[in-house]
Amino acid sequence: MLPLFFMVMFGILEWGNIFFVQNNMVIAARLGVRAAAVNPSSNASATVIGAACGSKSSPTPITGTGYTYTFTYSYNESCAGASSTAYGNVGLTISTPAAAVSIVNYLGLIGTEKLTASVTMQQEYTCPASSGTASAVSQTC
Repeated sequence: MLPLFFMVMFGILEWGNIFFVQNNMVIAARLGVRAAAVNPSSNASATVIGAACGSKSSPTPITGTGYTYTFTYSYNESCAGASSTAYGNVGLTISTPAAAVSIVNYLGLIGTEKLTASVTMQQEYTCPASSGTASAVSQTC
């Protein structure tokens, strides 16, 4: 019974840890996207990733975790042009390998799965003429 008990306990701990990291990634993605949604001059991926990663003075939940995250930022999606009164969308996807996050990866059972958090918000300013998607940037926060 003891091995079964430990398997269940480690499973609960592992699931809880992965759920915790996933939730923190969603919070960080929301902070990054909000920075771009409210400020038309922040359509640079460095600004959005900086808001998602935070700083020592205003940290986010992924600051200091030591995990390497991949950020994919898109902006001005669904824009019809500068003369339009339509609003575009900004989106940020953060991903990290689940195996790196796991506490106990017994025999490599997690494999190559990735944890992903994606957030999209509507911009609070009228669409400019251009839209774009930044290439994926990997960095440690």
